[in-house]
Amino acid sequence: MPSPIDRLGAEEVRETLRLTERFGRVGFWKIDVQTASVFWSDEVFRIHGRDPSAGPPPLDKAIEFYHPDDVDMVQRVVDAAIAEGKPFAFSDARIVREDGEVRWVDSHGECRLTEQGEPKEIYGVFRDVTEDFRARQEVEATRQRLQLVIESGYGVWEYDVDRDEVTAFREFLAILGIDSETPRRVPLEQFLLGTPEEDRSIIRDGVRALIEDGVPYLVEHRANRADGVQIWIRARGIAHRNSDGRITRIVGAVEDISDLKGVERNLREANSRFDLATKGSSVGVWDWIDVTSSEEYWSPQFYNLLGYEPGEIEASLPTFSSLLHPDDTEATFAAVEAHFKNGAPFNIEYRLRHKTGQYRWFLGTGQASFDADGAPLRMVGSIQDIHDRKEGEVRLKAANKDLEQFAYVASHDLQEPLRKVSQFASLLKEGYSDRFEGEEKLFLDYLVDGAERMKILVQELLVYARTGAEALELETVPVDDLVNGAVQSLGLIEGRDINVRHESTGSVLGDRSLLDRLFQNLVSNSVKYRSDAVPQLTIAVEKRPQTTEIRLTDNGIGFEGDQAERIFEIFRRLHRRSDYSGTGLGLAIARRIVDLHDGRIRAEGRPGDGATFIVNLPDFPP
Repeated sequence: MPSPIDRLGAEEVRETLRLTERFGRVGFWKIDVQTASVFWSDEVFRIHGRDPSAGPPPLDKAIEFYHPDDVDMVQRVVDAAIAEGKPFAFSDARIVREDGEVRWVDSHGECRLTEQGEPKEIYGVFRDVTEDFRARQEVEATRQRLQLVIESGYGVWEYDVDRDEVTAFREFLAILGIDSETPRRVPLEQFLLGTPEEDRSIIRDGVRALIEDGVPYLVEHRANRADGVQIWIRARGIAHRNSDGRITRIVGAVEDISDLKGVERNLREANSRFDLATKGSSVGVWDWIDVTSSEEYWSPQFYNLLGYEPGEIEASLPTFSSLLHPDDTEATFAAVEAHFKNGAPFNIEYRLRHKTGQYRWFLGTGQASFDADGAPLRMVGSIQDIHDRKEGEVRLKAANKDLEQFAYVASHDLQEPLRKVSQFASLLKEGYSDRFEGEEKLFLDYLVDGAERMKILVQELLVYARTGAEALELETVPVDDLVNGAVQSLGLIEGRDINVRHESTGSVLGDRSLLDRLFQNLVSNSVKYRSDAVPQLTIAVEKRPQTTEIRLTDNGIGFEGDQAERIFEIFRRLHRRSDYSGTGLGLAIARRIVDLHDGRIRAEGRPGDGATFIVNLPDFPP
């Protein structure tokens, strides 16, 4: 039985072997050819990304770890080793770990034979060479990039490590404003004199990092031209080694990046301004960098609007598509295609799934850039959270629908009983008024007047409820015709003159019957709320971007400025009924008509100075 010291020694040996495998990234494996059993050391498990407790895979499954493009090569090498009983090796083969990561490996092995010369087992070492492989790739890529730079006419330089001298060739000298066909060689410290003192450490540290740590030389610093102008330079360099592997030279190229630095500075300032403008807003920015790929950029606020931290989910077209509400997907991408095809504005409302699982409403806008042939290259845009507005619109629409239904039913059902009340009250007054005296006669007058006012109110309420029930029949209508028609009708009804002055004329697009009602109500309001002076109306029509603006100014009693919105509310009156008649529905109906045309109406006024009603109607169908 081994002593404790012997056991401790064995454990130390095993630990030493384990550490050797770990730090050397080399594992040991063995295959029993006769039983097909497989042995892997801990490092082989680690390289494959497989839990050692799961054990090695069966022989027929182990080969499946290799990349599909490398399986045949590995199989041929192993089969040949078994058949011939000879050592084997392969390098830079790829395996696909269980977590999906691809690693590069080398393997060397031998075949052990039985006394009869039959293959008994294969064993060998397995090494992870991923970092070495990538380093070789990077060196080659750097070499190719440097060659391209040199051939492109950029400035070329060379640093002799042993001599501590820098050689600047013609193109480099030209960048520095020096006209010379002959290269100039100077000590490094003398070369640094052409660089601002605070930037010299950038060059020194870059050279030191390349020599001592193998960090690729890539620095940006300022340099003083021969004419005194300070420029920005970007320098790259690669190391050349002697037969002992020691770096003896660094060869590189430089370019003048002064213009680029100016662009970067302007871009930083623009980004800073934009970040300040959007940080507290509900706007997120996106950039479809190349419309032939799926890669996108989403601003931090874009992520925040969806409830995510920046980078928490991939910024890509497939991700965006997965967040779109299924009912909005077709319309959204149809809008993108229309924008690409004919330049139609990309301005669409759609729903995106928030991190909480809730779909929220957003307004999406964007603009593409195109090549000379009109093919889209890139598209940049934004999303704005409009969820609260959309929810409010839904609630308002439902409330308005209920109100319209109630108003229609109530006014329709009330007409007949009100008609009877009004008729019988009038008959009572006409046939029996001589039988009433004093207070009784006053009560009868109240009854007749109230019934008549109620009948008018119900009729107006029915008009309000019916407004918009039918589809709009659009036509181009001269504003003069609308105003003159309203004035003529009102003059006949009121039996009074109304002076109208047209400062400018024009036409609007709309439903003729509704527009007639609109101007009748506006003119009626202007005439009603006036002093004893003759009503004066001034009409001005002006073309605006995408709309036509009509201004109707009167010489009436005006109103307080803080009442400008309230006067359009249903049943809203600013004066006692005894002073000015009316139902409180005229301007509410006017606003409803304008809204149906996707227009806008507002009022301005001051007490005693009259009022102006401004109507903006779009020049295109709502």
